[in-house]
Amino acid sequence: MTKGNPKWGKPEMLTMATPALTEFERTIRRLNLKPDQYISSEELRDWAVRNSHSRYVPESLLRAWGIKVQVAV
Repeated sequence: MTKGNPKWGKPEMLTMATPALTEFERTIRRLNLKPDQYISSEELRDWAVRNSHSRYVPESLLRAWGIKVQVAV
């Protein structure tokens, strides 16, 4: 039986942390949209209308679609 840490003296394998995707980013990936397709996508607009009060949606898209978001104070 070996005593001690078998990894002693060996370099650690470091992994890069990747930032978590927002729901918006997951939605555009699921819909397979490119940035130039966002405004014309009815599915994305419908998602934004349903979720703009609780999820991140870029302000430029909200403005383009005329979606008003009430901010809780």
